[in-house]
Amino acid sequence: PLDAAAARALAARGAGGSPGANLRARVDACGGNPLFVTLLVEALAADDAIVLAADGRAEVADGALPASLATTVLGRLRALPAETVELLGLVSVLGSEFALADLASLTGRPAATLWPPLREALAAGLLVERGERLGFGHDVVREALYDDLPRSVRAGLHLEAGRALAAAGADALAVAEQLVRAERRGDAETIAWLERAAREAAARSAGVAAELLEAALELAGPADPARGRLDAELSLHLVAAGRRQEGELLLRRVLEERAYPPGEGALRLALARSLLDRGQVAEGLGEAAIAARSPSVAAGDRAEALAWATMGPLLAHDLDAAAAAAELAL
Repeated sequence: PLDAAAARALAARGAGGSPGANLRARVDACGGNPLFVTLLVEALAADDAIVLAADGRAEVADGALPASLATTVLGRLRALPAETVELLGLVSVLGSEFALADLASLTGRPAATLWPPLREALAAGLLVERGERLGFGHDVVREALYDDLPRSVRAGLHLEAGRALAAAGADALAVAEQLVRAERRGDAETIAWLERAAREAAARSAGVAAELLEAALELAGPADPARGRLDAELSLHLVAAGRRQEGELLLRRVLEERAYPPGEGALRLALARSLLDRGQVAEGLGEAAIAARSPSVAAGDRAEALAWATMGPLLAHDLDAAAAAAELAL
């Protein structure tokens, strides 16, 4: 295979300009195979999909693999035994990399019986070792195999893969990713896994948690009883991720509609903190005061709201009132 720089140079020659970000990703997915790189650029050019920018870069929209390239890739696989090609189609559902145990769970076959066709794929360079996992040597091969599966079959395989991963105790994010691709709108199982994955991801990235909850809300129906809780959790993660305008709007809506009463205290305080961070002192303290007075707010949240209430008297130089508020908070 060509190295990344050489593959991109080959693509630039055919595209008429240095590859932009999307085209680079497409070229990199060819795994350095010069035939695939050449066919990719030719197919994109034939579809008028390559746009030359003012800075001389050649760019494409993010989309499906060109049909002519997919046909060529699949044609080259015909030299392999049918069992190997069929197994690679199943592997494509698991992603660019996979664990043998996950493939065994999906197929319901012992790992020992999977080894002969996998060995054929490794010998042909279609699969490569990546530590303790296996992966496709060329992502274009995985994409061609995946797109060749009927949509209904793909959805069913994703559902089976998600349930198999869940039964094996896999990471919630891996389970949720498979179940989402099963495309089952209104499915409580998928929504629950997305919510669980969001909670696990929140400590690392509020932005990822927000995206997972947005995916859950897309699947949930308008009358889904989980919508209020999902909206509440999403609003908190949006604010934490720095998407303050979206987060504050959603916080206000959930509070006004009383969509999730158990979270009122946390939601009021999140709104108060966000407003205070933006310098909206009066409005922020007002939200904290509402939380302090609300009978449905838990004791811990009420204490924090009362602590915020010391700021008003302090700013007014009324130290006695500030001290009284602090004592109440304590």
